Formats: sequence, C-alpha cells, structure tokens
Amino acid sequence: MVAELEPGDPRRVGRYRITGRLGAGGMGRVFLGRSPGGRLVAVKVVRAELADDPGFRARFAREVAAARKVTGLFTAALVDADPDAPTPWLATAYVPGLALDEAVAAHGPWPVASVRALGAGLAEALEAIHAAGLVHRDLKPSNVLVAPDGPRVVDFGISMAVEATALTRAGTVIGTPGFMAPEQLTGAPVTAATDVFALGAVLAYAATGTGPFGTGSAQSLNFRIAYEEPDLAQLPSPGLEIIARCLAKDPAERPTVAAVLDELAPEQAESETHPATRVDPQAGWLPEHLAQALPTASATPRPEPSTAPTSAPPPPPPTRAATTAVPAAPAGPAGAPRATGALWTAIVMVVAAQFLPAYRGDSIADHLGEGSWPGLLLGALNAATCGLLLGLQARSGNAPVPTWARVLHATVTTVVTATLLIMLVGYTGGDLSPVGPGGWSLILAGVPLFYSVHQLSPARALSAGPVPAPAAPGTVTPESRERAASALRFAIAAITVAMFLPAMDGDNVVNHLSEGSWPVAVFAVVNVSTSVLVLSLQNRSGAAPVAAWARDLHGILSTFVIVLLLAMLFGIYEDQGDFDGIGPGVWAYVLGGLALLYSIRQLSPSRARS
Repeated sequence: MVAELEPGDPRRVGRYRITGRLGAGGMGRVFLGRSPGGRLVAVKVVRAELADDPGFRARFAREVAAARKVTGLFTAALVDADPDAPTPWLATAYVPGLALDEAVAAHGPWPVASVRALGAGLAEALEAIHAAGLVHRDLKPSNVLVAPDGPRVVDFGISMAVEATALTRAGTVIGTPGFMAPEQLTGAPVTAATDVFALGAVLAYAATGTGPFGTGSAQSLNFRIAYEEPDLAQLPSPGLEIIARCLAKDPAERPTVAAVLDELAPEQAESETHPATRVDPQAGWLPEHLAQALPTASATPRPEPSTAPTSAPPPPPPTRAATTAVPAAPAGPAGAPRATGALWTAIVMVVAAQFLPAYRGDSIADHLGEGSWPGLLLGALNAATCGLLLGLQARSGNAPVPTWARVLHATVTTVVTATLLIMLVGYTGGDLSPVGPGGWSLILAGVPLFYSVHQLSPARALSAGPVPAPAAPGTVTPESRERAASALRFAIAAITVAMFLPAMDGDNVVNHLSEGSWPVAVFAVVNVSTSVLVLSLQNRSGAAPVAAWARDLHGILSTFVIVLLLAMLFGIYEDQGDFDGIGPGVWAYVLGGLALLYSIRQLSPSRARS
C-alpha cells in the first residue's frame, strides 16, 4: 500500500520527485517517485546511519552492480542508481501489483494450477539471476510481487557472486527464517541450489498459506530447517510433487532450476512466440478472486511541471511497487549438459591416444624421449582445459562458466588442433596410411572439443528477437555491430585481393592453384564465406544478435585459418631465413586475418553494455 509522506521523508531523490511511501526494510525506505517524463518508479533509499558505514556502502555498491546484470521477464530491472551519493539510492520501474504474502493473507491459498504457473515464472526469474553469476539468497513471499502478467522477483539487496560464500563479516546469516536453506544456517557454500530450496518453500506457502516449516521464533524455524523434514501434509496433489524435491536437505539432491521449469511450465504452448515458460496474462494464471482484486491502473507518463505544484499530487494507486525488465534471455548455460559430455569424451580420447598405436605401430608413450613428447604436451593442454571447465561447471551450479575460462579453452582447442594437423602433414608427407588409432584419436578429439566450445558459448542463450535500447547484458551494441561489419567488409576485400597480388617470388596464389597454392585459396574461400554469412545474418537480424552458431563458426574457422597461415609463414622463414620473397599478397591476407579477429571480438556477447 502507498502511504502519505512523513515530515522527514525526502521530496526529491536524484532526478525523481517523491510522491508517496511504499515501505521500509532493514536496509532503508522505499518511496514512490516520478521521473521527469512521468514514469512511476520505486526509489530505495539507504538509512542515514548505514550510509556512513564504509562496509555497508560497499555492500550497497555490490547490490547495484548485481541489479544491473540481471534481466528477464520475471525479474527486477534497475532504472537508475547512485551508490556514491551522500545517501545512496536506487530506482526500479513501478508496476501495479501485490506482494505474495499480502495476496495469500488477504485471499487465501492458491489452487494447484496457479501455484504451478507461479513456480514456472519464479524458476525463469532464477534462471536469469543465476545466469548473471548471482544467487538471490533471500527468495521469500514478500520478495515476490504478483501482477496480472506474471510474478516479479524483487530485492537483490543481498544477492552475491556465485563464487563467494559470504557477503559481510564472518558469522553473518543472510536470509529470512522459514525460507533459508540448511546450508545458509550451517555455513556451507551457498549455490544456485540454495535458491531452489527457497523456491520450494515459497511455492508451499502459496499452496497452503503457511511455510513448510510452520511458524514460531527464528530459532525454532531455523532448527526445523536444519534437522527436521518439512510439513507438506496440507499440500494439494497431484501436480506439486516437485516441491518436496526442492526442499531436500542435501543441495545435490535438489532439482536444477531448469528441471523445475521443465516440470512446472504449462504443457500447451500456443506457438514458439509464446513459450511455455512464460505466463500468458490471458490464460488466467491467478486465482479468479485475486485477479479481480489486482489493480489495473497504469502509470501513464505525465510531464513533470516546471514549477512546484500548488497542491498535493494525486494519490497513486493503492498498490505495491513491482518492476519490469526487458524480455531478453540471459547468457545462461543452455548447453552445459551437452558440453559436459563432450568434455569428458575429449579427455577420454586424448588420454587413450597416448597409449594406442599412433604412428607405424608405436604409441606416443613409447617414444617420449625420442621426439613424441609434443603429442603428449598437446594432449595434456587439451585435457587440462577440459578438466578446468568441468571443475568450474561443478562449482558454478546454474551460472555460466567464467568468460576467461571459455576463451582459454577455445583458444587452446583451436591452436592445438591446428598444430596437430600441421604435424600430421609434416610427419606423413601426405601419406596417412601409417597413422594408427592413437593418432586419429588425438586428432579427432578436436570434434568434441569444438562442440563443447559451441555449447558453452554465452551466445547460446541470446534471444532471437529484437533487443530494445539500452542494450541488456548478452546483447551487442549498435556501435560494436557496425565496427564488426566494417571489419568484415575490409577482411573480404583484403583476402580477395590477396589471391591476385604477388604472394611469393612475384607469383600469386591464383596462378599456381594446380602446383600447390590451392590450400591458401581454400583458406580464403572459407574466411570470405563465413564473413559474408555473418554480414548477411546481421542485416537480417535487425537489432538482434547474430545467431550463436554463425558467430561460433566464424570465430573458430577464422582463428583456425590464421593459425595455419602463421604456421606456413614460420615454415617459410625457417627455409629461407628471411621474408624477402614474400610479396604484398601474403601481407594483405595477414591484414585481412587481423580484421577477422577484430570482428570476432566486436560480435562477442561480452561487448554488451548494461
């Protein structure tokens, strides 16, 4: 409910005119504000005594950084913030709605169908939160706002990076009694599974009107969470069996957020444009009596008057603040399970290659001191990055693997595979008959390796539809797209011209296709083809990112060809001792290759601007 402002309340915060009081919490007060253009916002202002605490300011800054990274249809979107102000504050968009605890208290428990729809929306919200590398840590009914078009998860004030396990000083318990997971009470690592436990508790509350661990003091609730089983006797059935699995004491036994979403999503989706994971406001997802009680007034923009009003502003609707977000899909680990299988397959193939007959009946392990150690080194590099990714996946839960690890794995995979092919041609002279299963196992390990690179790409989770400005995390800015397009066009021109300019000793590539220069022509066709493909898809996709598979294909082939080209140049230098015989054709290709690498960088989702 919106209350009248009190004498000590601010009348303006930043650029927002304050018109009412929405509530208060441990961190500060929440006000209803209006932007200069007339949009309603919920402005959260830190308490004055906390603003003077450097540790709390750091925590608030982390809250702002977390909120900027989270997008999704059912999550809160940050509109504005100033963590460095004398009294720090942040603002989120306002949408009519009720908090879940208020809705249940006023209108009673929900039927199974509504609880399932609620669970699907909250699971999608948690996917967006976890994809940003965060754990909410305080999912509870008062942090779930109910609107006609679906629930909203709000208040990331105690969210934290997945890799961390403590936000403030040692011994601090962050969460709400009755909705915390056991690991929050015992000091065990907090992961995405922690939010799954809270999700189960929230759904049990919506279905029964009471939390799964009853009521009472914080101490008694925490004891039941840690040592007793939840009371689900009043839970209606069938249809909500997943709640019990979400409330498992052991985090490893809880379902993933993706599994919850798969089980709770509506079974009948109208089309691909109306995914089953989204709540259709026309589908009657709310209990009828609650849907009728929800406000329908919208916050129509009204220009802010140039002078102070002579009378009190009209009272806002008697609702609570909710937030909306740009419906952009997060850079989540959509292909993580398939990537895991590919990584294990690659490790097995690389290890087996060391002991199987590799060349003329001998294995790599048999002749390490006689020259086969490069094969062992290359295999160890691949296995090491695979093991690194598997370890990070196990630690990160539903969050994506860190960017540096993905880039390292992709680089090692590309360089090692190209080097192996060069070694293969060099050792065999084109005759592959002596190559045994060990050699092929090491070479073909590149297939699952490249497959894992593609599956772990953050571009796998990008939405295919238009992305409105400002750019959300996981999208590519218009400036970056234009720079990529310019680089692609330059690369196409430079590589095409390189085929006709003198390349070696006054001769060009085209004049000697039948005499050995055809590999370079093939490289050029590959690079030009992927460049044209990306340009075409970019023109067709409008503001949306280029398809993930096209970016991955362009990145892998560009890097692969450039590595091979550099290897050829190195071989020429070893033979001649200088580059005197190399003409402008080769250098034009090198410049084109640099433009290709630049375009890969500009098309990367990491170029996003929040």
